[in-house]
Amino acid sequence: MLILLSSLFISSVYCDSWIAAKQNEMIPFEWDKTPIEIKTTKAKDSDKSISLKFFKADKTTTAAGVAVKLASSDPTYTLAGCGPNVQLPNRIPDAIAGELVWRFTKTQTVAKDPNAKQKDVTVKIECNGKEVVTVELSDK
Repeated sequence: MLILLSSLFISSVYCDSWIAAKQNEMIPFEWDKTPIEIKTTKAKDSDKSISLKFFKADKTTTAAGVAVKLASSDPTYTLAGCGPNVQLPNRIPDAIAGELVWRFTKTQTVAKDPNAKQKDVTVKIECNGKEVVTVELSDK
């Protein structure tokens, strides 16, 4: 799977060490196995966004997407194909040493519905080690 970082203000991304990322750069990444971390120096009330798109190997078919908008009055998130922006249920923590470190985690578990064709998927978004939202996805 490839990841496309489509909103700039991302300073670094993924792996054991921080690697500088460029806007709209495709990066080979297996979100099913490893959370992605993004470090930014933008303030949480900057009215900017973090936007990730995950592509299949053909580099044209979108597999998933997630975005967080850092508006001061109403920070929101959206998951591609899952409806409009939704207000974050938990407060975005303050920057540490001027930085926000975001972690996007995708987990799959055995489906609760025995007739389901796919595993249950959960997406968790954290900022500076604090959970800002966890969403359980379904194919309904």
